[in-house]
Amino acid sequence: MSEKLILKNNHLYDENDRLRTENAELRRISASAESKIQLEMSTELMAELAPLQIVELKEKLKKHDENYANNDSGSRSDDSDVIAIED
Repeated sequence: MSEKLILKNNHLYDENDRLRTENAELRRISASAESKIQLEMSTELMAELAPLQIVELKEKLKKHDENYANNDSGSRSDDSDVIAIED
């Protein structure tokens, strides 16, 4: 009787080890899949935002050109982001 229990116990330990290994592998696969999904979502979002950023930059450049053209002295009318360099 005790020999049967020992065999059953050993079998259960082996099954437990197998399940732990399988669980660890599934967690690794899940984490990898989640990372890939996040990367794909980030890539898609960047692709959607890129045209908007281009339009925004073009508008800023147009405004800058208009400010420059409207200034008689040839310098920018909005020098808030200009850094003076002294020799």
